[in-house]
Amino acid sequence: MARKTSKQPTHVSSLKHHDKRASIPTEELRDVVAEEEQKPKTILYPLAPSLNPQLVWKGKDERDRQFLAVPAVPVYVQEKIDPQSIIDSIRSRPRSQGEMTG
Repeated sequence: MARKTSKQPTHVSSLKHHDKRASIPTEELRDVVAEEEQKPKTILYPLAPSLNPQLVWKGKDERDRQFLAVPAVPVYVQEKIDPQSIIDSIRSRPRSQGEMTG
């Protein structure tokens, strides 16, 4: 049996997180940030052998005893997009034959 299609568009809502973070610089403000803050810092994560089980022979697990070093670079806000505007733009496009058939 064919599904009944609704004549009214589906209501879509977006969630807003009302808490605010301290100033997150945008890409344009990259030059304003202090030079020592721009340099990536190295964060060390201990490796847990229980989270990565594998067969390890004698002397082959030296790498697993070391910490994982990850550079932490500054994060910049790239762009701010309202989800509702994306959905509205998709709805306003004409449907092609491939999209109609699923």
